[in-house]
Amino acid sequence: MRRWLFVLIPALALFSLIGWRISQKRTETAGQAKQRQARAGAASLVQAATAAKRDIVQTYGAVGSVEAPYVVNLTPQITGRLLSLFVREGDPVTAGQILARIDPAEVDANVRNKQAALAGAQQRLAQAQ
Repeated sequence: MRRWLFVLIPALALFSLIGWRISQKRTETAGQAKQRQARAGAASLVQAATAAKRDIVQTYGAVGSVEAPYVVNLTPQITGRLLSLFVREGDPVTAGQILARIDPAEVDANVRNKQAALAGAQQRLAQAQ
């Protein structure tokens, strides 16, 4: 007797759930059929417009990141303090374009120092002769 109860109760629950789902599907189908009939009798939503010649503009918006195909390291021929920077990171540049201006005071001082050393060496050479 108990064995039958263990089999009969789950079977009844399963069959009642299947019956309930079938009745739900039938009501959904009936509702969809009513909506279909209502749409069939309704007027179409169409607007008339005059033909005109115009440009078609298509836009596309996206979020992402851009990576340069080439990595170029820029190194100046001389060192010094920057007076002005004419480009920013990511700006396109061409060959020969001036990118920055370096303070010439340090370079001029270095040149004067070398000229003084040359003059001293020439003076010692003249004394030695």
